[in-house]
Amino acid sequence: KRCNLEMVQLPIDILAKIAEYICGDTDYPFPYRKGRKLSLFFGSVGLHYSHDGSTRKWWTLEVLKQINTETEGCLPSKELSRVIEYLVAPHNSDSFECLSDEDDISLGTLESSLIMLLSIKYFPTILAVSISYCSVFNKS
Repeated sequence: KRCNLEMVQLPIDILAKIAEYICGDTDYPFPYRKGRKLSLFFGSVGLHYSHDGSTRKWWTLEVLKQINTETEGCLPSKELSRVIEYLVAPHNSDSFECLSDEDDISLGTLESSLIMLLSIKYFPTILAVSISYCSVFNKS
């Protein structure tokens, strides 16, 4: 099948925002991750990158740029899709360890924020990633 989207790689500004989420450098309740935790985060999705001691955000952005280079049809690379899925997955206690029962920000709000960030232009990609995520984690 041919893709209707002209561009399936995510633009740099979107990657930069995702890097902030991964590092925990946002107002959203993602945990602050030191270099070792960043390496573990990527390792959790099968990517073997080791933080080199450089600035966390820029290092994370470079990793995201590297895995954003190849695409799968109408989707970003499998690697980038796995990173996004893992970042917002409810089963990922590492991403949401700082949430408490008193927090008024729900996981749905976090997912909505990420979808809004990616914008309507990238909705087919987000929809496909969501369908892929549901089919993997909701198997009987």
